[in-house]
Amino acid sequence: MLLTNDLMILVALGAACGLYAFVAFCIQKLSVNKKEQMLSKYSELRRQSLTLQEVVSNYLLADDADKKLLSGELTCADLYRQLKSNHVYNLSDKYLSKVKKSNNLLFLNKAERKLYEQEERLNNAQRLISSVSR
Repeated sequence: MLLTNDLMILVALGAACGLYAFVAFCIQKLSVNKKEQMLSKYSELRRQSLTLQEVVSNYLLADDADKKLLSGELTCADLYRQLKSNHVYNLSDKYLSKVKKSNNLLFLNKAERKLYEQEERLNNAQRLISSVSR
């Protein structure tokens, strides 16, 4: 009777270890896929940010539009400064390095939300500059 109980405990323990290993593998695979998608998105947003900064800079220089109002009290010069600052703080190489090194799903989820916010900001800035540069 004692051997049967010990055997059942060992089988249960082995099953628990196997389940743990399987779940850990799945989570790691999920984080790797998520990270690859995020790195691709990150690169895309960095390019979009730099392109938009160049467009706004060229518009400022060509039309001497530094005080031209885009929306409310936002001028072209203000938009350019915001784009530069946003790029430095949210789309920097330093942050990219953190994302590359991390396998933490909580951090990757936070970084993903941050990227969606950046995408929205860049799209809004694109709409603003498109509406005045026509």
